[in-house]
Amino acid sequence: MILSGDKMKQIIKYSLITLLLVALVFCAGCESLGVTYTPEETPTPIPTRTPLPTTIPTQKITPIPTETEEIPLEETPTIEITEEPTELITPEPTPELKPNTTVSNIYIQYSDSDFSVDYPDNWKIKVSVIPTPDNPLIIGSRLKPDSRMVKFGNSNLVNFTVITSDFVTEGNNPFDPSISNIGVGITNQFKDVSGQSTISNYQKKYTTQYQSPYVIYDVTIPKTSKSYPYAYTELDLASSTHFYTVRFNTEGNLEDYRDMKYQMFSSFFAKERG
Repeated sequence: MILSGDKMKQIIKYSLITLLLVALVFCAGCESLGVTYTPEETPTPIPTRTPLPTTIPTQKITPIPTETEEIPLEETPTIEITEEPTELITPEPTPELKPNTTVSNIYIQYSDSDFSVDYPDNWKIKVSVIPTPDNPLIIGSRLKPDSRMVKFGNSNLVNFTVITSDFVTEGNNPFDPSISNIGVGITNQFKDVSGQSTISNYQKKYTTQYQSPYVIYDVTIPKTSKSYPYAYTELDLASSTHFYTVRFNTEGNLEDYRDMKYQMFSSFFAKERG
């Protein structure tokens, strides 16, 4: 079929228009060509959905106060607590201090016509007359045959004795309290010991009032003797009228009775007979 010239022109015209539109659409997204597409209307943004809370808040409910009846409390009874007495524990006596030789801390004074002394108030006193002991400390003089002995204590284990002897002639009687003479007297009493070897803490002094000489010393019997254990502190004093032999005796350690010995010996007072 042969088209007419006018018909042919229309076909070509529409073809060109179609190609032009296709070219415009293709180049609309190409920024490299400098073509920018501007939409006619700005699109309305879609609102973002707010997420629901993970916890559901609870509604605070204020309770309605109700009237309650006040119930009186019962009075709590007072309980009296009686304190139980504390039982005192008596310590066991040491081997040197047997139950019947317990020493008190309270001292009272003993006094007679010969002497005075402080002694524990729980000790007993025994007064007797004995034959006058031989004593090598008195030289060239003679003592009367009988002497007075006062014993303080509760047994033969721990005690304090005072022997008072009278001089036949009153005045300045010879008195020699040397260590050698004391040793002789100890050996005479304990045949199986050397007297001087048992003596310690020897002291020679004079009384304050009459300046009468006296000695004080310790004697400890050794283990080799059949009289062991035995120890004593002795004071020998010669006045113008009397001769005193004062002893603190113990079957133990003299150091255990240091305070008591000091109290008794320091309070001892020899009386002159007119």
